[in-house]
Amino acid sequence: MSISESLFFIYDNVNFYEQFGIINVHVDSGLYDESFLSNRTIIEQKIRKNPVPYFQEIQEDTLELKLSFAFSDKFDEEKIREVARSLKKDFYAPLIFSENPDRIFFALCTDNPRLIHTGLGTGYINLNFRCNAPWSFSPIYSSPIYDYSSNSVEGTQLKFINNGDLPLSPLINVEIVSGTSFSIQNLSDGGKLMSFTDLEVGEILEINCESEDIKTNIPLIYRYDSISGDFLSLNRGISNLLVKGNIKLQFQYEHRIL
Repeated sequence: MSISESLFFIYDNVNFYEQFGIINVHVDSGLYDESFLSNRTIIEQKIRKNPVPYFQEIQEDTLELKLSFAFSDKFDEEKIREVARSLKKDFYAPLIFSENPDRIFFALCTDNPRLIHTGLGTGYINLNFRCNAPWSFSPIYSSPIYDYSSNSVEGTQLKFINNGDLPLSPLINVEIVSGTSFSIQNLSDGGKLMSFTDLEVGEILEINCESEDIKTNIPLIYRYDSISGDFLSLNRGISNLLVKGNIKLQFQYEHRIL
């Protein structure tokens, strides 16, 4: 369902309908008109006397949402000030719409918000939200804890399903049950391998594949010299992973939604 079809919204955990009586409205006549995908810019290089430019890359802008919110009841100065305080953030806060609560935008109110009113305490607000990415996100999910304490030397295959529209890079929690190494190979992505060595029994690793950050529960120890290969990236659909090592494993992740 589209954003325009949603009656109410939640921003930074504040339900604006329950708190202020504010609803999402369509003020123009005709069909709904809203953002579908983020803007894209082609970066290319032109060479003298060559009419065909050289393609370099595509630069994606973050999503922008232009919205109108109306007061279902009359408002006064105190209510307007409350609304202003709730909208004015210094960080990207979660923005959720009622028709699709599993789709989360992280957004900031920008530009010049406008209050259009009658002078008698009725009216609506025009707002522009800028998001932190060219896509929205699902809630954060946690997989079951996969227990490979008795894993064979050949390893065990694990299916991971990415229901989003883009690849995702999970947060991986790993407990070393025995041995000093483990690896995860993505058989669905050219056999890309993420491998760790020189670990300790009982050690717990937190591997953030998005930021490429590694944390361990052992004080004053850093594990960047222990990893080889690629941090795990999981394409849309089913990824077949080969897990080797005697470990316990859990994924935390959020889907990216266009």
